Amino acid sequence: MQKYIGLDSGLYRTLSLVFDLMILNFWFILTSVPIVTLGASISAAYSVAIKLVNNDAVSIKGDYLEAFKRNFKKSTVVFLSNSLIMLVIGAVIIGVNLELAKLPLLVVVAVLLLLSEIVYPLITLYDGTVKELYHFSIGITLQYLIYLVVSFILTLGFLAFPIYFIKLSFLWLMLGGGLLIYLKAKVINPLLIKLNLIQVEEN
Repeated sequence: MQKYIGLDSGLYRTLSLVFDLMILNFWFILTSVPIVTLGASISAAYSVAIKLVNNDAVSIKGDYLEAFKRNFKKSTVVFLSNSLIMLVIGAVIIGVNLELAKLPLLVVVAVLLLLSEIVYPLITLYDGTVKELYHFSIGITLQYLIYLVVSFILTLGFLAFPIYFIKLSFLWLMLGGGLLIYLKAKVINPLLIKLNLIQVEEN
């Protein structure tokens, strides 16, 4: 019985992770309420989630708020820039009648969405200007597209979940953002290791 309830048991680690993700989700939602801070919230959540994925020592609240403050300016610039570009493109697409003319704009939207899958975790791991950050993100996207596609599919699944599983909406609200970013961090973690952006101790 002890192997199921001990501190090293799989059950304990799972319950501990669920609790951590609930706390992470709480802070993520709380700091995202003004909307304009969403970029800083996403990068801060990645900062914590990457540590959880790699079993590093982490204080959910402390590390989250520290990362939120540290990367606030850069994250907000990225978020507002992306949002503005998307709004302009959306307005143009609505106003253009020629379907063929919409294709290049849709490609730009797709590229921005894929870039968003890597740019926010990079904000917390890569020390550079916004311009350098985008340049690095584009290079990663071109070379390691599959990681970002899988990460984006997780985002779509997250958005669709409450639509198809209405009865589980409460669970979605309790874990939602925290769980999503944890899973996305798990997907891109091998990529981050490959790029030497994080160091993992070998057992």
